[in-house]
Amino acid sequence: MSNPLVMIKSYPHGIALHLDADAPFSDILEELKDKMKEAAGFFQGARLALSIEDRKVSPQEERQLIQALALYGGPDIFCVAERSGRGDDFYVHALQKAEPRAAEEPYLLHKGSLTDGEVLENSKKTIIVIGDIGEDCRVISARNIIVLGGLYGEAYAGTDSNENHYVAALSMETDRITIAGCKAAEQKGKWFSRTKKQPQIAVVRNHEVIKETITKEYLNDSGLELF
Repeated sequence: MSNPLVMIKSYPHGIALHLDADAPFSDILEELKDKMKEAAGFFQGARLALSIEDRKVSPQEERQLIQALALYGGPDIFCVAERSGRGDDFYVHALQKAEPRAAEEPYLLHKGSLTDGEVLENSKKTIIVIGDIGEDCRVISARNIIVLGGLYGEAYAGTDSNENHYVAALSMETDRITIAGCKAAEQKGKWFSRTKKQPQIAVVRNHEVIKETITKEYLNDSGLELF
């Protein structure tokens, strides 16, 4: 029998994920999902700290691991910390350190549409707009932009230069979208359709902004950090 690619060690306040250092990450992710299915409901409602052991992972891989842990009634991972001690005390300390930051929302919420050339900008957080972005208006965010309405104007996301950010809207009626310096190609008549409106998300692929239809399956598989 081959050695497991993933070992889960649980503590009262944390989880240690021991990962094979050499296996393809996709194989590790699939094995973790299988283990969470077998343990369905075991961690239900638990609010835990996480440490990832024996292997360095990228931020995107880290997000995918957290999403896999949440499957089938898995735990709520409150923070991720590098292991610096043994036993449950390490996780207790990690949760205590994270607590003061929990009250601060990871996004800026703007209620109402942007009109008459208005500009909305934030240099640290994701921006959520409940309303429309007018054709002569602009939204600029260090992280992501979420429009609960129509996006008709300009959107600049990822001003922190991270290409993993995105722009999402219930109706995307513009191609004036830039993410981490990457621009959407001008595709009048192709980029959007005024006759068939559906939630869409713009992301970076191969240094180019492309549009995808938002579905539950897409969000589950994308590895995007929602806020």
